[in-house]
Amino acid sequence: LTRLPYLPPHELTALLALIEIESKQQAVNVTNYLPTSQAVGELCSKQDLVINNELQRLLLIAIYFTKPINDIVNEIN
Repeated sequence: LTRLPYLPPHELTALLALIEIESKQQAVNVTNYLPTSQAVGELCSKQDLVINNELQRLLLIAIYFTKPINDIVNEIN
């Protein structure tokens, strides 16, 4: 897993605002939420990683785009 710098507070705030605006304009499909969060937990467990701020970008990307964590990790690497 590539180490990413912490997401600056203003970037996180902007992303959350974008997600909020978009979710009000269209229905949010939460179909992949549980599988995504479970995949994050499994991936972190397999790699002996603790879920913390260093993984926040990966989590946000996965949730926003409803992509499996493994796909995102493979695309980053």
